[in-house]
Amino acid sequence: MNDENMIVPYDFSGEGDGIDLVATPTAATARIAFMRFIKGNYLLGMEKENVPLGTEFLVRGASEGWVRLVKNEPVQRIPRQPGVPFPTRAELGDDDDSKWPLFDGKPSDPWCLSNELLLTERQTGRAVIFTTTSFTGREAVSDLCRLITYHRRSRGAQAKSIVAIGVGMANFGRGPVAIPKFTIADWLDSEAEPEPEPKPPSPLQNDLTEHLQGRSVLSGTEKSTASVPRRQRKKSAPKAWDDDNDLNDTLPW
Repeated sequence: MNDENMIVPYDFSGEGDGIDLVATPTAATARIAFMRFIKGNYLLGMEKENVPLGTEFLVRGASEGWVRLVKNEPVQRIPRQPGVPFPTRAELGDDDDSKWPLFDGKPSDPWCLSNELLLTERQTGRAVIFTTTSFTGREAVSDLCRLITYHRRSRGAQAKSIVAIGVGMANFGRGPVAIPKFTIADWLDSEAEPEPEPKPPSPLQNDLTEHLQGRSVLSGTEKSTASVPRRQRKKSAPKAWDDDNDLNDTLPW
């Protein structure tokens, strides 16, 4: 076959060279590795590749929701969505703990809250999802989202942060425990836009600001999710922490 008879599958007369298009995955072509935090290490994919501390990622998005995890069954997810009531655990069913799957010989609730960060590794461009169902992991993701929300007030609504992964320490009454830590290392600011006329904040904006500040011990000047000690909450009885379920992201099988 000579070159004159080849069928060219692309119209090179248009704009662009197609590199960005092919480099951007779609739902059908995405190959995204999941990263979890387990006992002080960030482990990537089924191979559990150890991701070095200090590795930087562009934060492209975040999500949270209920996830149902049962071995050999499809994963069920109920995401939190704007304007849609988010169900409580009691509304999800699976109330009979005698029918729950076993984890380390004990019944394990198939439903758990899960937070995710959609990330792009800064050095390689690799797509990564940090996923966490542990209490400490979800707190770290929530704190990071609050920091980004705060800084977007001055940088623009589309500004995206670049974070370095690290390890913080927390004390839960059983000695120090390693927890995920995200430190903002840089920003990709949104494109410059004409400044709108300043308007006084609405009551809703004031309520939101107060709510965000009340939920987090972090001030707007912080850059890390684990840079200050957390307040200890008063409880009627101390919680019996389960290291695997509450502090790490070990899968229940």
